Amino acid sequence: MMFRVLALIAGFAFSCLGCADVDGPEGCVAGQTAVCGCEGGRSGVQSCDAAGRFGVCRCEGGTACTPQCSGRVCGDDGCGGRCGSCGLGSVCDAGRCAVDPGSRWVLTAQSGTVTERDGTNQSWDAAGGLPDPLLCLSVNGNRECTRAVADTLMPRWGHRFAPQSAASLRAGVTFAYDDEDLTDDDVICSPTTVRITDEMFTRGGLTMECSFGTFSLSLSPAPL
Repeated sequence: MMFRVLALIAGFAFSCLGCADVDGPEGCVAGQTAVCGCEGGRSGVQSCDAAGRFGVCRCEGGTACTPQCSGRVCGDDGCGGRCGSCGLGSVCDAGRCAVDPGSRWVLTAQSGTVTERDGTNQSWDAAGGLPDPLLCLSVNGNRECTRAVADTLMPRWGHRFAPQSAASLRAGVTFAYDDEDLTDDDVICSPTTVRITDEMFTRGGLTMECSFGTFSLSLSPAPL
C-alpha cells in the first residue's frame, strides 16, 4: 500500500507544470517526494535531490513564476517579491528610483577656488592681500552664508546649509560667491540661480564656475 501511495505522488509530480519558491525540510532521501503547498490553496510535490534537500514545489495547473526584473531596480517582481528598493530621499517609479518630491535634502558647501586678481586685475584686498571667500545661498527668499575663510585662494568650508525640500531646490537656488571686506564685499561670481536637476540629485552635488572662481557643493538626503 505504501508503494502505491508513493507511486501516485510521483506520477502527480511528473504531471505538474508550475513551480513555487517553497523549500522543504532537509534530511530527505534522494528521489523521495513530498506534498507541499502552493498559492491559492493548491497542492504540489517536491523531490529530494542527491544532497538530501527538497527542491522547489511543483504546483498543479500552472507554470513556474519567473521574476520580471529586467530593466527594473525596484518594485514588484511579479512573483510576490521585490526587484530591489530605493534609498533615502527616493521613491520607486515604474521600476526606477526617482527623487521623492516630498523629501528634504542638504546642500553642503565644500570648497572653492579664486583667481589671484579681481576683475580690475588688482589684488582682492586693498593692501595687496588675498581674498576672504564666503558662499551664500537663497532658497524661497531665505538667505544663509558660510563663514569667510581668511586670506586664501582655495577656501574649504564644510558648511551644511539648512535642509530644503526637493521641490524648493528644483524651483531654484540663488548662489552668491564673494570676498568679504570691511565695507562692501567684492563679487567673485555674480549671483546666479540654479535649478537643481535630477542629474544633480543622482550625482550628489554640483560645481559652479565663473571667470574669477569656482565652488562645489555636495547634495544628500536629510536624515529622517
